[in-house]
Amino acid sequence: MSDPDIAMIQAAAEALNTTDARINTFLDNVDADVLAAINEAQTELGHRQSAYDILASNLFGVVGTALSQSITWNPDATEVSLTNGGTASTWGDVTNWASALPFGSEVSVELMPGKIYDFTASSFPSNIAKFRIWNSDNANRPTLRPTVTINAANKNYVNHIHIGFHRIIFSRVNIEFVAADDSLAWDQNEFLRCVDGPCHVLLTSVGLSGGAPNLIADNASTPIILTVSQCGSSGPNFLKRKSNWAIVSDHNSVFTNGALLVSGYTLGSNFLEN
Repeated sequence: MSDPDIAMIQAAAEALNTTDARINTFLDNVDADVLAAINEAQTELGHRQSAYDILASNLFGVVGTALSQSITWNPDATEVSLTNGGTASTWGDVTNWASALPFGSEVSVELMPGKIYDFTASSFPSNIAKFRIWNSDNANRPTLRPTVTINAANKNYVNHIHIGFHRIIFSRVNIEFVAADDSLAWDQNEFLRCVDGPCHVLLTSVGLSGGAPNLIADNASTPIILTVSQCGSSGPNFLKRKSNWAIVSDHNSVFTNGALLVSGYTLGSNFLEN
């Protein structure tokens, strides 16, 4: 046998010995490796089971927390954090944040005392079941100013907000309608327009002022439930009838300068008052 043949046989033998050693090492360790993997999986399963047990024991609380969110709207904010408990600087920030929440969420938007807000909204996010806009200081209420433009009829026109299957709450705020042109009359439209419903609007310690004729109106397919408590108006009516019915409750509100709680309704026919 030649020297090259002997070298090839020796190389093959060394390779076989190396493979055999690796196989033996694998067999020596496989039981421990498998056991470690099983233990790790069981530990992870235990952690998950514990999390599921906690969720199951307080499902309503967990879901309730997830569906109840809050944000502060500060028009002077230099940093925006669109998270639960965070800060928005514009109404667009608020709606972008709220639109990403789960369907059926309840949202609380806290305003800053004494601030003036340009309320440029056109609708409330449809995924929100209850929208609360409020302020903590009734003695220093913030003021919401809805957008007013001049329409084709050459009149001051309030850019209305569509609301549907919502519960909308305003608390301890003022709503002021400022004319785009003081020399022009006002169109007979409204700020909050119920387009899907029924919708429920709750006003607590809210003051209305300015030239706009109406805060809220119903719709052909949308009855409305209006609750008013300790509010006041020096001009705008709280609710105007277009073509549907309403249930209205008022407690200790004050109306001046011809302002009305409701306009265009007939008590007992298309309007019930508590």
